[in-house]
Amino acid sequence: MRRVSDEPIVAAGTVTGYGPIFNAGVIQHDSRFHLFARAVRSGYRRNDDADEGFRDYISDVLVFTSTDGRVYEFQQLLTAGATDGVYAYEDPRVQRVQAGDEHHFIMSYTNLSSPGSGQAWRVGLHRLADQNGRFRLRRGSGCVVGPGGIEDKDAVLFNLRDGRVALIHRINRNTVNLVCWGGSEVDRSWAIVVVGSFERVV
Repeated sequence: MRRVSDEPIVAAGTVTGYGPIFNAGVIQHDSRFHLFARAVRSGYRRNDDADEGFRDYISDVLVFTSTDGRVYEFQQLLTAGATDGVYAYEDPRVQRVQAGDEHHFIMSYTNLSSPGSGQAWRVGLHRLADQNGRFRLRRGSGCVVGPGGIEDKDAVLFNLRDGRVALIHRINRNTVNLVCWGGSEVDRSWAIVVVGSFERVV
């Protein structure tokens, strides 16, 4: 692995209305690279009076595209925080997951609750549709997974060699979990992710 530039691929402030743009994931599809990034809306500020580090901190998911994987152009806002029960979307990762004879594009992300809610951040999953080179969320496909009341984030969904679907995620900042379930279950309903049904493999 080598660093290709001293400058970020997508710099802060690249998109009007946003400051930092970071913690991105990328997928190659139909001869293009699609970069899904966490983008913090302009106007946030440090919060010196509380445990939370910032005030008015809301992050959305922006999509950038590239033909060579090095130079990216802004394509679209994929989804905005403070809508559909998600206060802020953080650290999106999109994977192509095979289930039976079908493949699905699934975005995992950290579902951040509103400040002062007392709720722990959770792993969220959304199914994506691809249409004319643009991804969009499939309505009604969003869910949160993992145990409630426990900080849980940094999830990636992927296929194992035997065809099962696995989710690796980080609980309580220091514990990494890998859980998996059979492809037939995912084929019936991609969002069968009840923690009690997981087979713990590590």
